Amino acid sequence: MTLEPAARAISPPARPVIWGVALAALAGVTLGLSLWATLSPVLPGDVASARWLQAHPFPFAHELARGVNALGYAPGTLLLSATLAGLLAWRGFPRFAVAVLLTLPLRLLPSAIKTIVDSPRPTPDLIEVLESPSSPGFPSGHAFGAALFFGLFWWLVPMLARSRLACRALRALALCLILATGYSRVLVGAHWPSDVIGGYLWGLLVLLPLLQAASRWAKAAGREPGTEGANGRAH
Repeated sequence: MTLEPAARAISPPARPVIWGVALAALAGVTLGLSLWATLSPVLPGDVASARWLQAHPFPFAHELARGVNALGYAPGTLLLSATLAGLLAWRGFPRFAVAVLLTLPLRLLPSAIKTIVDSPRPTPDLIEVLESPSSPGFPSGHAFGAALFFGLFWWLVPMLARSRLACRALRALALCLILATGYSRVLVGAHWPSDVIGGYLWGLLVLLPLLQAASRWAKAAGREPGTEGANGRAH
């Protein structure tokens, strides 16, 4: 069962309450981890887990990391966002194209959070560092952007896929890219695992209200992802 049918099974009066509780819980966990990162330069388990991951790379892990990391910088994010927005507009979903483009300014949020938390990145005396940006480490902007963009893409896939198999394959790809992004940031020593988790949490905290707004747009237009594909077949 996908998330959309499960969500539609919930009675309308209950859905705002569930959304509110879920967002409040997520916000509490996210802010708690952010505060912890503010108070502690390196969180428990960061060094050990990062060392283990770097000591056990799978074949072609570093090649994958280079490609995935490139997607998280400005040229890659602009290309991905423009491509997805263009496809949605071409298929007749301009409102969703706008939602995709909204992820671009939202990607600036991690920079503000980094300034407040001011948590240091990994150093060569603790783990191998192949990439060392000058900004603070928490939260990972790459992980934030991956959760936000590919999470939205996951939700929008039924608008683009022409078959159930294609829908599932594209959604699996989106989830893999989210996970690969976090893995790659730790592998190259740019972030601690806690930075990546923080990026995922902040990205999800921004993504959920965006999905709620996009769902309302979809209902207003009579087209909700997960209920009907672009070709009019159910997914």
